[in-house]
Amino acid sequence: MKKGLSETLTMSLESLKELEGILPYQVVEMKALMGDSADNIPGVPNVGEKTAKKLIEAYQNIDVLYENIADIKGKLKDNLVQYKDQAYLSKHLATIIKDIPLPFALQNLEYHPNFEEGARFLRMYDMNTLSQSLSSLSSSSKKKTVEVKSIYQLGEDKPLVVYFNQEVWCVGHDEACVIFQSLNEELSLFLSSSRSKVFIDVKRAMHEAALFNVTIQAYDDALIIVNLVDSSITSVEKLKDHFQLSMDKKNPLESDIQLIHQVSKSIKTWEDELVKLNLTEVYDTIEKPLTEVLFDMERLGIKIDDEALKDIAHSTSIKISEIEKDIQDIIKQPQLNLNSPKQLATVLFDELNLPANKQRSTNIDVLESLIDHHPIIPLLIEYRKYQKFYSTYALGLQKYVSDTKRIHTEYSQVSTSTGRLSSNNPNLQNISVRNEDTVIIRKIFIPDHDDFVLLAADYSQIELRLLAHLSSETKMIEAFQQGIDIHTKTAMDIYHVDISEVTSIMRRAAKAVNFGIVYGISDFGLSEQLKIDRKEASLFIQKYHQSFPRIMAYMDDVVSSAQRLGYASTMFLRRRIITELSSPVYSVREFGKRAAMNAPIQGTAADLIKIAMVKLSDALKQRQARSKLILQVHDELVVHAAKDELHWLKPLMKDVMENVVELSLPLEVSMSEGSNWMEAK
Repeated sequence: MKKGLSETLTMSLESLKELEGILPYQVVEMKALMGDSADNIPGVPNVGEKTAKKLIEAYQNIDVLYENIADIKGKLKDNLVQYKDQAYLSKHLATIIKDIPLPFALQNLEYHPNFEEGARFLRMYDMNTLSQSLSSLSSSSKKKTVEVKSIYQLGEDKPLVVYFNQEVWCVGHDEACVIFQSLNEELSLFLSSSRSKVFIDVKRAMHEAALFNVTIQAYDDALIIVNLVDSSITSVEKLKDHFQLSMDKKNPLESDIQLIHQVSKSIKTWEDELVKLNLTEVYDTIEKPLTEVLFDMERLGIKIDDEALKDIAHSTSIKISEIEKDIQDIIKQPQLNLNSPKQLATVLFDELNLPANKQRSTNIDVLESLIDHHPIIPLLIEYRKYQKFYSTYALGLQKYVSDTKRIHTEYSQVSTSTGRLSSNNPNLQNISVRNEDTVIIRKIFIPDHDDFVLLAADYSQIELRLLAHLSSETKMIEAFQQGIDIHTKTAMDIYHVDISEVTSIMRRAAKAVNFGIVYGISDFGLSEQLKIDRKEASLFIQKYHQSFPRIMAYMDDVVSSAQRLGYASTMFLRRRIITELSSPVYSVREFGKRAAMNAPIQGTAADLIKIAMVKLSDALKQRQARSKLILQVHDELVVHAAKDELHWLKPLMKDVMENVVELSLPLEVSMSEGSNWMEAK
């Protein structure tokens, strides 16, 4: 390593000789003379690296050197003679012993890790990136074939389960399977037929079928069904874990075949459970039709101004270099790797003597707590911010731009425990409009043609509106009905002041607690957010509950119900399983309480925008509109809108979203349009 992991050198015998003037075996000869303080090797006093190198270049090793000691003159000769024994001791210390007899063979030490079991363990704790890394290490080999000649030889009276694993198609029931290496005529006819099919992740199969102009008909999605029954099953991998299926390294397809058998046996039970839990309507009217909406959105994608993206990457790179130079001007250490926590900790806590915690952490919250201690800290925070922006967006998005200059994100209906959609490859839901530093990346998302714009519609404070409705908190409901700013109203009630007396500081505090309540904020959390004393934050929350007593009563009821039942429910009866509430660990139980408070609100908000997506998509199809829904980001929908359709599209979109469900208060949608996504906000 030359500089961290960013600059490395590949060494060979030739390059080592050219660079250092020695061969590998001569390293111990060098250390015999110059020593090594790190390993307590004494060497010969007053012989440094340059002198040692000259001697070894001339004599090859210390044996030859001492045989020709008469050739050496002056003080150097005296030192070498006086410390000859120490030189040989140093050589012995520096030499790696390679000839000790071992009571075992090397192959006895060979370790065969169970990568799949390790990946399953990591998935249990939602460590998905690490689990994917482990899964990728599982060796693959020749696919197992199953000797059934035709799909239609499978029993007519049994449900057929279909799974496309990105390489092959498996179709079968609990006794037999047919494996297809590609989409042939028989499989195509089956997929588009009226025969009932149960897919394991149907949207992935839809994309593969669409490449061959095949439309999948008469399907259900087992992954969505089981996720509604058990919200902890959020992927195909976790479904395999549920059935305790392990990867067969010699036959990797075997676990897919076993999955089909298990799903075949279980699907009827899951469907019965849907009925029992009153979730059939959620599946039939929300999730199932939404799958096709998301498929259309993913396939269409969104156009990217790749030149603008490259310009942002270039300007960000320059900004990072400027900050690096400013930091180096302060600390005068050009070799410091700013991305190395260890090196940075040495500078901050040893050389600059800044206060450190036990872990000597240099993460962002530690840096923010030190912001007034030294001028280097604000620069480091800026550096981290731009580095993250560069790697995640400016550079990170470039690998997802297709040959047609489009990005096709993938939406998942099952990845979150609350029911929210998630976006991956790339994640477009983390491009927050509220963050001034990241919002600029929205400029790269553009319409296809000049006769189109991007039309964005965003629910205003939907979670607070749902909190008011679900808790039947009269004061809050009336404020929304009268169109009063809810944060101003909260400040008025907590501080007992008139609307004209509400200051920006009061409103900011009220806003923090309003949104914090939705997530079960604690006095510590509020104090950190507002930079106030914890006792003051506790008093503030107390006053909030006094002003809005029904909210506290509602939250207490939700937590109590979740403790008793093991789950919390949305307005539409979608469940979030909350096992943390029964944990013996206090901090875990507290997390469970916060999750219980948040689940009905965030989950209902997620259901509402899903319903709006389905209704809006249906309305656009009925009108045979050129305008298409292309993005969903939390409470926001984006339409690729034809300019000549805006006159009816805007009121339609507003009407669909605001009247998606009847509440005790109005839903409010703000809309804007522009020549890029940033302008449309």
